[in-house]
Amino acid sequence: MSVTKQNDIFKQLVVEITGGTLGNAGDAFPTVRNLSESFGASPVTIQKVVHRLCDAGLIVRDGRGMKIVSAKKKELRRIGVIVSQLDNPFYSRLLNEFEREGEERGIEILSAGCADDPERSRRILQMFRENQTEGICICPNKSNVKSIPGAIPVVCVGNRSSLHNLPVVEVDNIRAGEIAAEHLIAQGCRDFFYVNEGTAIFDDRMKGFILALERRGFKVPQSHILKVGHEMQGNEFADFFKKNLSKLPAGVFCFHDLLAMRVLRATHFLSLKVPNDIAVVGVDNLPICTETLPPLSSIAYPFRKLAAGALDILNEIRSGKDVGLRRTLLEPQLVIRQSSIIKKG
Repeated sequence: MSVTKQNDIFKQLVVEITGGTLGNAGDAFPTVRNLSESFGASPVTIQKVVHRLCDAGLIVRDGRGMKIVSAKKKELRRIGVIVSQLDNPFYSRLLNEFEREGEERGIEILSAGCADDPERSRRILQMFRENQTEGICICPNKSNVKSIPGAIPVVCVGNRSSLHNLPVVEVDNIRAGEIAAEHLIAQGCRDFFYVNEGTAIFDDRMKGFILALERRGFKVPQSHILKVGHEMQGNEFADFFKKNLSKLPAGVFCFHDLLAMRVLRATHFLSLKVPNDIAVVGVDNLPICTETLPPLSSIAYPFRKLAAGALDILNEIRSGKDVGLRRTLLEPQLVIRQSSIIKKG
Protein backbone atom coordinates (compact mmCIF):
# COMPACT_ATOMS: atom_id res chain seq x y z
CA MET A 1 0.00 0.00 0.00
CA SER A 2 1.47 3.34 -1.05
CA VAL A 3 2.18 6.20 1.35
CA THR A 4 -0.22 8.30 -0.75
CA LYS A 5 -3.08 5.86 -0.05
CA GLN A 6 -2.22 5.87 3.66
CA ASN A 7 -2.29 9.69 3.68
CA ASP A 8 -5.64 9.73 1.87
CA ILE A 9 -7.17 7.42 4.47
CA PHE A 10 -5.71 9.49 7.31
CA LYS A 11 -7.03 12.75 5.89
CA GLN A 12 -10.50 11.32 5.33
CA LEU A 13 -10.71 9.97 8.88
CA VAL A 14 -9.55 13.31 10.29
CA VAL A 15 -12.41 15.03 8.44
CA GLU A 16 -14.93 12.46 9.65
CA ILE A 17 -13.73 12.62 13.29
CA THR A 18 -13.55 16.42 13.49
CA GLY A 19 -16.86 16.74 11.67
CA GLY A 20 -18.65 14.37 14.05
CA THR A 21 -19.50 11.83 11.34
CA LEU A 22 -18.05 8.93 13.33
CA GLY A 23 -19.68 9.94 16.61
CA ASN A 24 -19.15 12.14 19.62
CA ALA A 25 -16.37 12.33 22.20
CA GLY A 26 -16.21 9.05 24.12
CA ASP A 27 -17.86 6.96 21.40
CA ALA A 28 -16.12 3.84 20.14
CA PHE A 29 -13.88 4.26 17.11
CA PRO A 30 -14.22 1.66 14.30
CA THR A 31 -11.99 -1.39 14.59
CA VAL A 32 -8.96 -1.96 12.40
CA ARG A 33 -10.79 -4.83 10.73
CA ASN A 34 -13.83 -2.68 9.91
CA LEU A 35 -11.68 0.14 8.56
CA SER A 36 -9.61 -2.30 6.53
CA GLU A 37 -12.78 -3.60 4.86
CA SER A 38 -14.23 -0.10 4.35
CA PHE A 39 -11.13 1.33 2.69
CA GLY A 40 -9.93 -1.84 0.96
CA ALA A 41 -6.59 -1.50 2.74
CA SER A 42 -4.40 -3.94 4.62
CA PRO A 43 -4.58 -4.09 8.44
CA VAL A 44 -0.91 -2.96 8.56
CA THR A 45 -1.78 0.23 6.66
CA ILE A 46 -4.78 0.90 8.90
CA GLN A 47 -2.65 0.35 12.01
CA LYS A 48 -0.25 3.05 10.78
CA VAL A 49 -3.18 5.41 10.22
CA VAL A 50 -4.53 4.68 13.71
CA HIS A 51 -1.13 5.49 15.24
CA ARG A 52 -1.15 8.85 13.43
CA LEU A 53 -4.65 9.60 14.68
CA CYS A 54 -3.49 8.82 18.23
CA ASP A 55 -0.46 11.12 17.82
CA ALA A 56 -2.80 13.86 16.62
CA GLY A 57 -4.87 13.47 19.79
CA LEU A 58 -8.08 12.56 17.94
CA ILE A 59 -8.48 9.02 19.34
CA VAL A 60 -7.12 7.11 22.34
CA ARG A 61 -6.83 3.47 23.30
CA ASP A 62 -9.73 2.12 25.39
CA GLY A 63 -9.03 -1.40 26.54
CA ARG A 64 -8.66 -3.51 23.42
CA GLY A 65 -10.30 -0.91 21.21
CA MET A 66 -10.18 2.82 20.51
CA LYS A 67 -12.48 5.71 21.33
CA ILE A 68 -12.95 9.20 19.94
CA VAL A 69 -11.39 11.91 22.10
CA SER A 70 -13.15 14.89 20.60
CA ALA A 71 -15.25 15.70 17.58
CA LYS A 72 -13.81 19.21 17.58
CA LYS A 73 -10.42 20.36 16.32
CA LYS A 74 -7.86 20.99 19.03
CA GLU A 75 -6.57 24.55 18.98
CA LEU A 76 -3.10 25.59 20.11
CA ARG A 77 -2.82 27.00 23.62
CA ARG A 78 0.96 27.18 24.20
CA ILE A 79 3.95 27.13 21.85
CA GLY A 80 7.70 27.64 22.15
CA VAL A 81 9.77 29.89 19.90
CA ILE A 82 13.54 29.47 19.78
CA VAL A 83 15.68 32.14 18.09
CA SER A 84 19.39 32.60 17.58
CA GLN A 85 20.00 35.87 19.46
CA LEU A 86 17.48 37.67 21.67
CA ASP A 87 19.40 40.95 21.38
CA ASN A 88 19.37 40.89 17.57
CA PRO A 89 16.78 43.45 16.29
CA PHE A 90 15.48 41.00 13.68
CA TYR A 91 14.68 38.30 16.22
CA SER A 92 13.32 40.69 18.84
CA ARG A 93 10.92 42.15 16.29
CA LEU A 94 9.84 38.68 15.15
CA LEU A 95 9.18 37.66 18.76
CA ASN A 96 7.10 40.81 19.28
CA GLU A 97 4.90 39.79 16.37
CA PHE A 98 4.57 36.25 17.75
CA GLU A 99 3.43 37.80 21.05
CA ARG A 100 0.86 40.01 19.31
CA GLU A 101 -0.45 37.22 17.10
CA GLY A 102 -0.53 34.82 20.03
CA GLU A 103 -2.45 37.29 22.20
CA GLU A 104 -5.14 37.65 19.53
CA ARG A 105 -5.48 33.87 19.22
CA GLY A 106 -5.30 33.07 22.92
CA ILE A 107 -1.95 31.29 22.54
CA GLU A 108 0.76 31.58 25.18
CA ILE A 109 4.21 32.17 23.68
CA LEU A 110 7.32 30.84 25.43
CA SER A 111 10.50 32.23 23.87
CA ALA A 112 14.22 31.72 24.34
CA GLY A 113 17.52 32.53 22.64
CA CYS A 114 20.01 29.73 22.03
CA ALA A 115 23.07 31.93 21.27
CA ASP A 116 23.92 29.49 18.46
CA ASP A 117 24.86 26.91 21.11
CA PRO A 118 23.68 23.32 20.41
CA GLU A 119 23.73 22.34 24.08
CA ARG A 120 21.73 25.40 25.06
CA SER A 121 19.28 24.59 22.25
CA ARG A 122 18.84 21.09 23.67
CA ARG A 123 18.04 22.49 27.13
CA ILE A 124 15.54 24.97 25.70
CA LEU A 125 13.73 22.26 23.75
CA GLN A 126 13.59 20.13 26.89
CA MET A 127 12.16 23.11 28.79
CA PHE A 128 9.50 23.54 26.10
CA ARG A 129 8.56 19.88 26.44
CA GLU A 130 8.38 20.07 30.25
CA ASN A 131 6.10 23.10 29.95
CA GLN A 132 3.77 21.10 27.69
CA THR A 133 4.12 23.22 24.58
CA GLU A 134 1.91 22.00 21.75
CA GLY A 135 4.18 23.24 18.99
CA ILE A 136 7.64 24.73 18.42
CA CYS A 137 8.84 27.42 16.01
CA ILE A 138 12.55 27.43 15.19
CA CYS A 139 14.17 30.53 13.69
CA PRO A 140 17.58 29.15 12.68
CA ASN A 141 20.71 31.18 12.09
CA LYS A 142 23.31 28.47 12.30
CA SER A 143 22.73 24.73 12.51
CA ASN A 144 22.12 25.12 16.22
CA VAL A 145 19.31 22.65 16.87
CA LYS A 146 20.62 19.10 17.02
CA SER A 147 17.51 17.25 18.19
CA ILE A 148 13.78 17.89 18.13
CA PRO A 149 11.15 16.31 20.43
CA GLY A 150 9.57 13.73 18.14
CA ALA A 151 5.89 14.08 19.05
CA ILE A 152 5.77 17.91 19.04
CA PRO A 153 4.96 19.68 15.74
CA VAL A 154 7.81 21.94 14.56
CA VAL A 155 7.91 24.72 11.97
CA CYS A 156 10.94 26.69 10.73
CA VAL A 157 10.38 30.45 10.51
CA GLY A 158 12.30 32.96 8.40
CA ASN A 159 14.86 30.43 7.17
CA ARG A 160 15.31 26.78 6.44
CA SER A 161 17.12 24.43 8.78
CA SER A 162 20.02 22.48 7.27
CA LEU A 163 19.51 19.54 9.65
CA HIS A 164 15.78 18.85 9.60
CA ASN A 165 13.13 18.25 6.98
CA LEU A 166 10.48 20.58 8.34
CA PRO A 167 7.71 22.81 7.01
CA VAL A 168 8.91 26.41 6.71
CA VAL A 169 7.42 29.89 6.50
CA GLU A 170 9.82 32.38 4.97
CA VAL A 171 10.14 35.39 2.73
CA ASP A 172 10.94 34.80 -0.94
CA ASN A 173 14.60 35.72 -0.61
CA ILE A 174 15.40 35.11 -4.26
CA ARG A 175 12.79 37.71 -5.13
CA ALA A 176 14.27 40.06 -2.51
CA GLY A 177 17.64 39.88 -4.27
CA GLU A 178 15.99 40.47 -7.63
CA ILE A 179 14.15 43.54 -6.34
CA ALA A 180 17.38 45.02 -4.96
CA ALA A 181 19.21 44.44 -8.26
CA GLU A 182 16.41 45.91 -10.36
CA HIS A 183 16.29 49.01 -8.16
CA LEU A 184 20.05 49.63 -8.22
CA ILE A 185 20.19 49.18 -11.99
CA ALA A 186 17.34 51.66 -12.40
CA GLN A 187 19.31 54.16 -10.31
CA GLY A 188 22.17 54.02 -12.80
CA CYS A 189 24.63 51.78 -10.94
CA ARG A 190 27.11 49.97 -13.17
CA ASP A 191 29.26 48.16 -10.61
CA PHE A 192 27.77 45.90 -7.97
CA PHE A 193 28.75 44.42 -4.61
CA TYR A 194 27.17 41.96 -2.22
CA VAL A 195 27.85 41.82 1.53
CA ASN A 196 26.71 38.80 3.48
CA GLU A 197 27.15 37.15 6.85
CA GLY A 198 29.41 34.13 6.99
CA THR A 199 27.00 32.31 9.36
CA ALA A 200 24.06 32.31 6.92
CA ILE A 201 22.74 28.78 6.27
CA PHE A 202 21.33 29.51 2.82
CA ASP A 203 21.78 32.72 0.85
CA ASP A 204 19.00 32.95 -1.68
CA ARG A 205 19.25 36.76 -1.48
CA MET A 206 22.66 36.64 -3.10
CA LYS A 207 21.41 34.10 -5.64
CA GLY A 208 18.50 36.32 -6.68
CA PHE A 209 20.70 39.43 -6.76
CA ILE A 210 23.31 37.85 -9.03
CA LEU A 211 20.76 36.19 -11.33
CA ALA A 212 18.86 39.45 -11.84
CA LEU A 213 22.07 41.31 -12.65
CA GLU A 214 23.19 38.63 -15.10
CA ARG A 215 19.88 38.87 -16.93
CA ARG A 216 20.72 42.54 -17.55
CA GLY A 217 24.29 41.83 -18.65
CA PHE A 218 26.07 42.66 -15.37
CA LYS A 219 28.44 40.46 -13.37
CA VAL A 220 29.32 40.25 -9.69
CA PRO A 221 32.87 38.88 -9.58
CA GLN A 222 33.96 36.92 -6.53
CA SER A 223 36.13 39.88 -5.52
CA HIS A 224 32.94 41.94 -5.12
CA ILE A 225 31.41 39.58 -2.55
CA LEU A 226 32.34 40.36 1.06
CA LYS A 227 31.72 37.68 3.69
CA VAL A 228 31.70 39.36 7.07
CA GLY A 229 32.88 37.71 10.27
CA HIS A 230 31.93 38.94 13.74
CA GLU A 231 35.43 40.31 14.32
CA MET A 232 35.64 42.43 11.15
CA GLN A 233 36.31 46.09 11.93
CA GLY A 234 35.03 49.21 10.16
CA ASN A 235 38.41 49.96 8.59
CA GLU A 236 38.38 46.47 7.02
CA PHE A 237 35.10 47.32 5.32
CA ALA A 238 36.72 50.49 4.01
CA ASP A 239 39.80 48.57 2.79
CA PHE A 240 37.57 46.14 0.89
CA PHE A 241 35.79 48.89 -1.05
CA LYS A 242 38.97 50.91 -1.56
CA LYS A 243 40.61 47.87 -3.16
CA ASN A 244 37.70 46.81 -5.37
CA LEU A 245 35.81 49.97 -6.35
CA SER A 246 36.44 50.87 -9.98
CA LYS A 247 33.22 52.27 -11.41
CA LEU A 248 30.95 54.85 -9.83
CA PRO A 249 28.19 54.86 -8.94
CA ALA A 250 28.31 51.40 -7.38
CA GLY A 251 25.36 49.48 -5.95
CA VAL A 252 25.76 47.53 -2.71
CA PHE A 253 23.20 45.00 -1.51
CA CYS A 254 23.58 43.66 2.04
CA PHE A 255 22.25 40.46 3.59
CA HIS A 256 20.63 42.49 6.38
CA ASP A 257 20.32 46.06 7.64
CA LEU A 258 23.04 45.84 10.30
CA LEU A 259 25.59 45.00 7.61
CA ALA A 260 24.27 47.84 5.45
CA MET A 261 24.81 50.24 8.34
CA ARG A 262 28.42 49.10 8.59
CA VAL A 263 28.82 49.82 4.87
CA LEU A 264 27.42 53.33 5.42
CA ARG A 265 30.00 53.85 8.16
CA ALA A 266 32.82 52.58 5.92
CA THR A 267 32.02 55.18 3.26
CA HIS A 268 33.03 57.91 5.71
CA PHE A 269 36.55 56.45 5.92
CA LEU A 270 36.78 56.75 2.13
CA SER A 271 35.08 60.15 1.79
CA LEU A 272 32.53 58.58 -0.54
CA LYS A 273 29.07 60.04 -0.89
CA VAL A 274 25.96 57.94 -0.35
CA PRO A 275 24.10 57.46 -2.63
CA ASN A 276 25.79 59.28 -5.54
CA ASP A 277 29.05 57.28 -5.21
CA ILE A 278 27.68 54.18 -3.49
CA ALA A 279 23.96 53.29 -3.30
CA VAL A 280 23.14 50.93 -0.42
CA VAL A 281 20.18 48.58 0.17
CA GLY A 282 19.66 46.31 3.20
CA VAL A 283 17.10 43.70 4.28
CA ASP A 284 14.66 43.60 7.23
CA ASN A 285 13.52 47.25 7.25
CA LEU A 286 14.33 47.63 10.95
CA PRO A 287 13.02 50.81 12.66
CA ILE A 288 16.57 52.19 12.92
CA CYS A 289 16.69 52.46 9.10
CA THR A 290 15.00 55.85 9.37
CA GLU A 291 17.69 57.10 11.80
CA THR A 292 20.82 56.42 9.73
CA LEU A 293 22.54 59.11 7.67
CA PRO A 294 21.25 58.97 5.05
CA PRO A 295 18.11 56.90 5.84
CA LEU A 296 18.58 53.32 4.62
CA SER A 297 16.61 51.69 1.80
CA SER A 298 15.64 48.17 2.81
CA ILE A 299 13.69 45.09 1.77
CA ALA A 300 10.81 44.86 4.25
CA TYR A 301 10.13 41.57 6.02
CA PRO A 302 6.42 40.88 6.77
CA PHE A 303 7.12 39.87 10.39
CA ARG A 304 3.46 39.55 11.39
CA LYS A 305 2.70 37.31 8.42
CA LEU A 306 5.68 35.11 9.30
CA ALA A 307 4.32 34.59 12.83
CA ALA A 308 0.74 34.09 11.63
CA GLY A 309 1.79 31.62 8.94
CA ALA A 310 3.76 29.53 11.42
CA LEU A 311 0.86 29.39 13.87
CA ASP A 312 -1.52 28.44 11.07
CA ILE A 313 0.65 25.46 10.12
CA LEU A 314 1.00 24.34 13.73
CA ASN A 315 -2.80 24.50 14.08
CA GLU A 316 -3.22 22.38 10.97
CA ILE A 317 -0.83 19.76 12.32
CA ARG A 318 -2.59 19.92 15.68
CA SER A 319 -5.87 19.22 13.89
CA GLY A 320 -4.43 16.09 12.30
CA LYS A 321 -3.51 17.39 8.85
CA ASP A 322 -0.36 16.17 7.15
CA VAL A 323 1.41 19.35 5.98
CA GLY A 324 4.49 17.47 4.83
CA LEU A 325 7.42 19.73 3.95
CA ARG A 326 5.23 22.67 3.00
CA ARG A 327 7.18 25.80 2.11
CA THR A 328 5.21 29.04 2.45
CA LEU A 329 6.86 31.97 0.63
CA LEU A 330 5.87 35.54 1.49
CA GLU A 331 6.41 38.44 -0.90
CA PRO A 332 9.09 41.01 0.08
CA GLN A 333 8.73 44.73 -0.58
CA LEU A 334 11.37 47.40 -1.12
CA VAL A 335 11.10 50.51 1.06
CA ILE A 336 13.07 53.21 -0.77
CA ARG A 337 14.91 55.86 1.24
CA GLN A 338 17.75 58.26 0.51
CA SER A 339 20.60 55.72 0.69
CA SER A 340 19.78 54.42 -2.79
CA ILE A 341 18.18 57.35 -4.65
CA ILE A 342 20.89 58.61 -7.00
CA LYS A 343 20.33 62.13 -8.23
CA LYS A 344 20.47 62.35 -12.00
CA GLY A 345 22.51 65.02 -13.82
